[in-house]
Amino acid sequence: LAYLTDLLTEIFTAKPEALKSGDKVAVDEVLDHGSMPELVRYLAERKVNSLSYQSISDIDDYFSKRLKLQLFDTSEEKDMLVLAVEVRNLLTHNDGIINKRFIKKAPGGPYVLGEQLTMKGEWVSLGLDLGFLVLAIDEKAVQKFSLHAESIPSDWPLSARNETEPPRPMSVPPSGS
Repeated sequence: LAYLTDLLTEIFTAKPEALKSGDKVAVDEVLDHGSMPELVRYLAERKVNSLSYQSISDIDDYFSKRLKLQLFDTSEEKDMLVLAVEVRNLLTHNDGIINKRFIKKAPGGPYVLGEQLTMKGEWVSLGLDLGFLVLAIDEKAVQKFSLHAESIPSDWPLSARNETEPPRPMSVPPSGS
């Protein structure tokens, strides 16, 4: 989620026109900023902050409808990110003990209520898949919005991926793993 809000900040900074909307801005909010760049920064921060509390589906809708940028090529990619966010929330807020909220929101079940979620090899694979997903989203955003892109060193392990073949399928770890 932090990655997507950071990406939005970059997009709004590079292309302030992406902020155009019917949202209301109070006159005092406008006058509180000494320059147009300051106001744009403020409006970008306000929009990013409001989106950061939304669901992955809501953020995906914003990217696709407002910015015309498809974050996910498949429903499996979206499910993978939803699962990662829900696992993070479960580990952070419930000591990894599976609760009703997790069962309701996390794809890839069935999960057992009250069971401890353990991090094993399948979860490491999910982390790598998320890395590939971030790279794919970055490539799309860089092209669409002419963002500055850092090059990946050729000796970085993930850069060895064969670009002529589609990326390997992304999978959701099985329950109890």
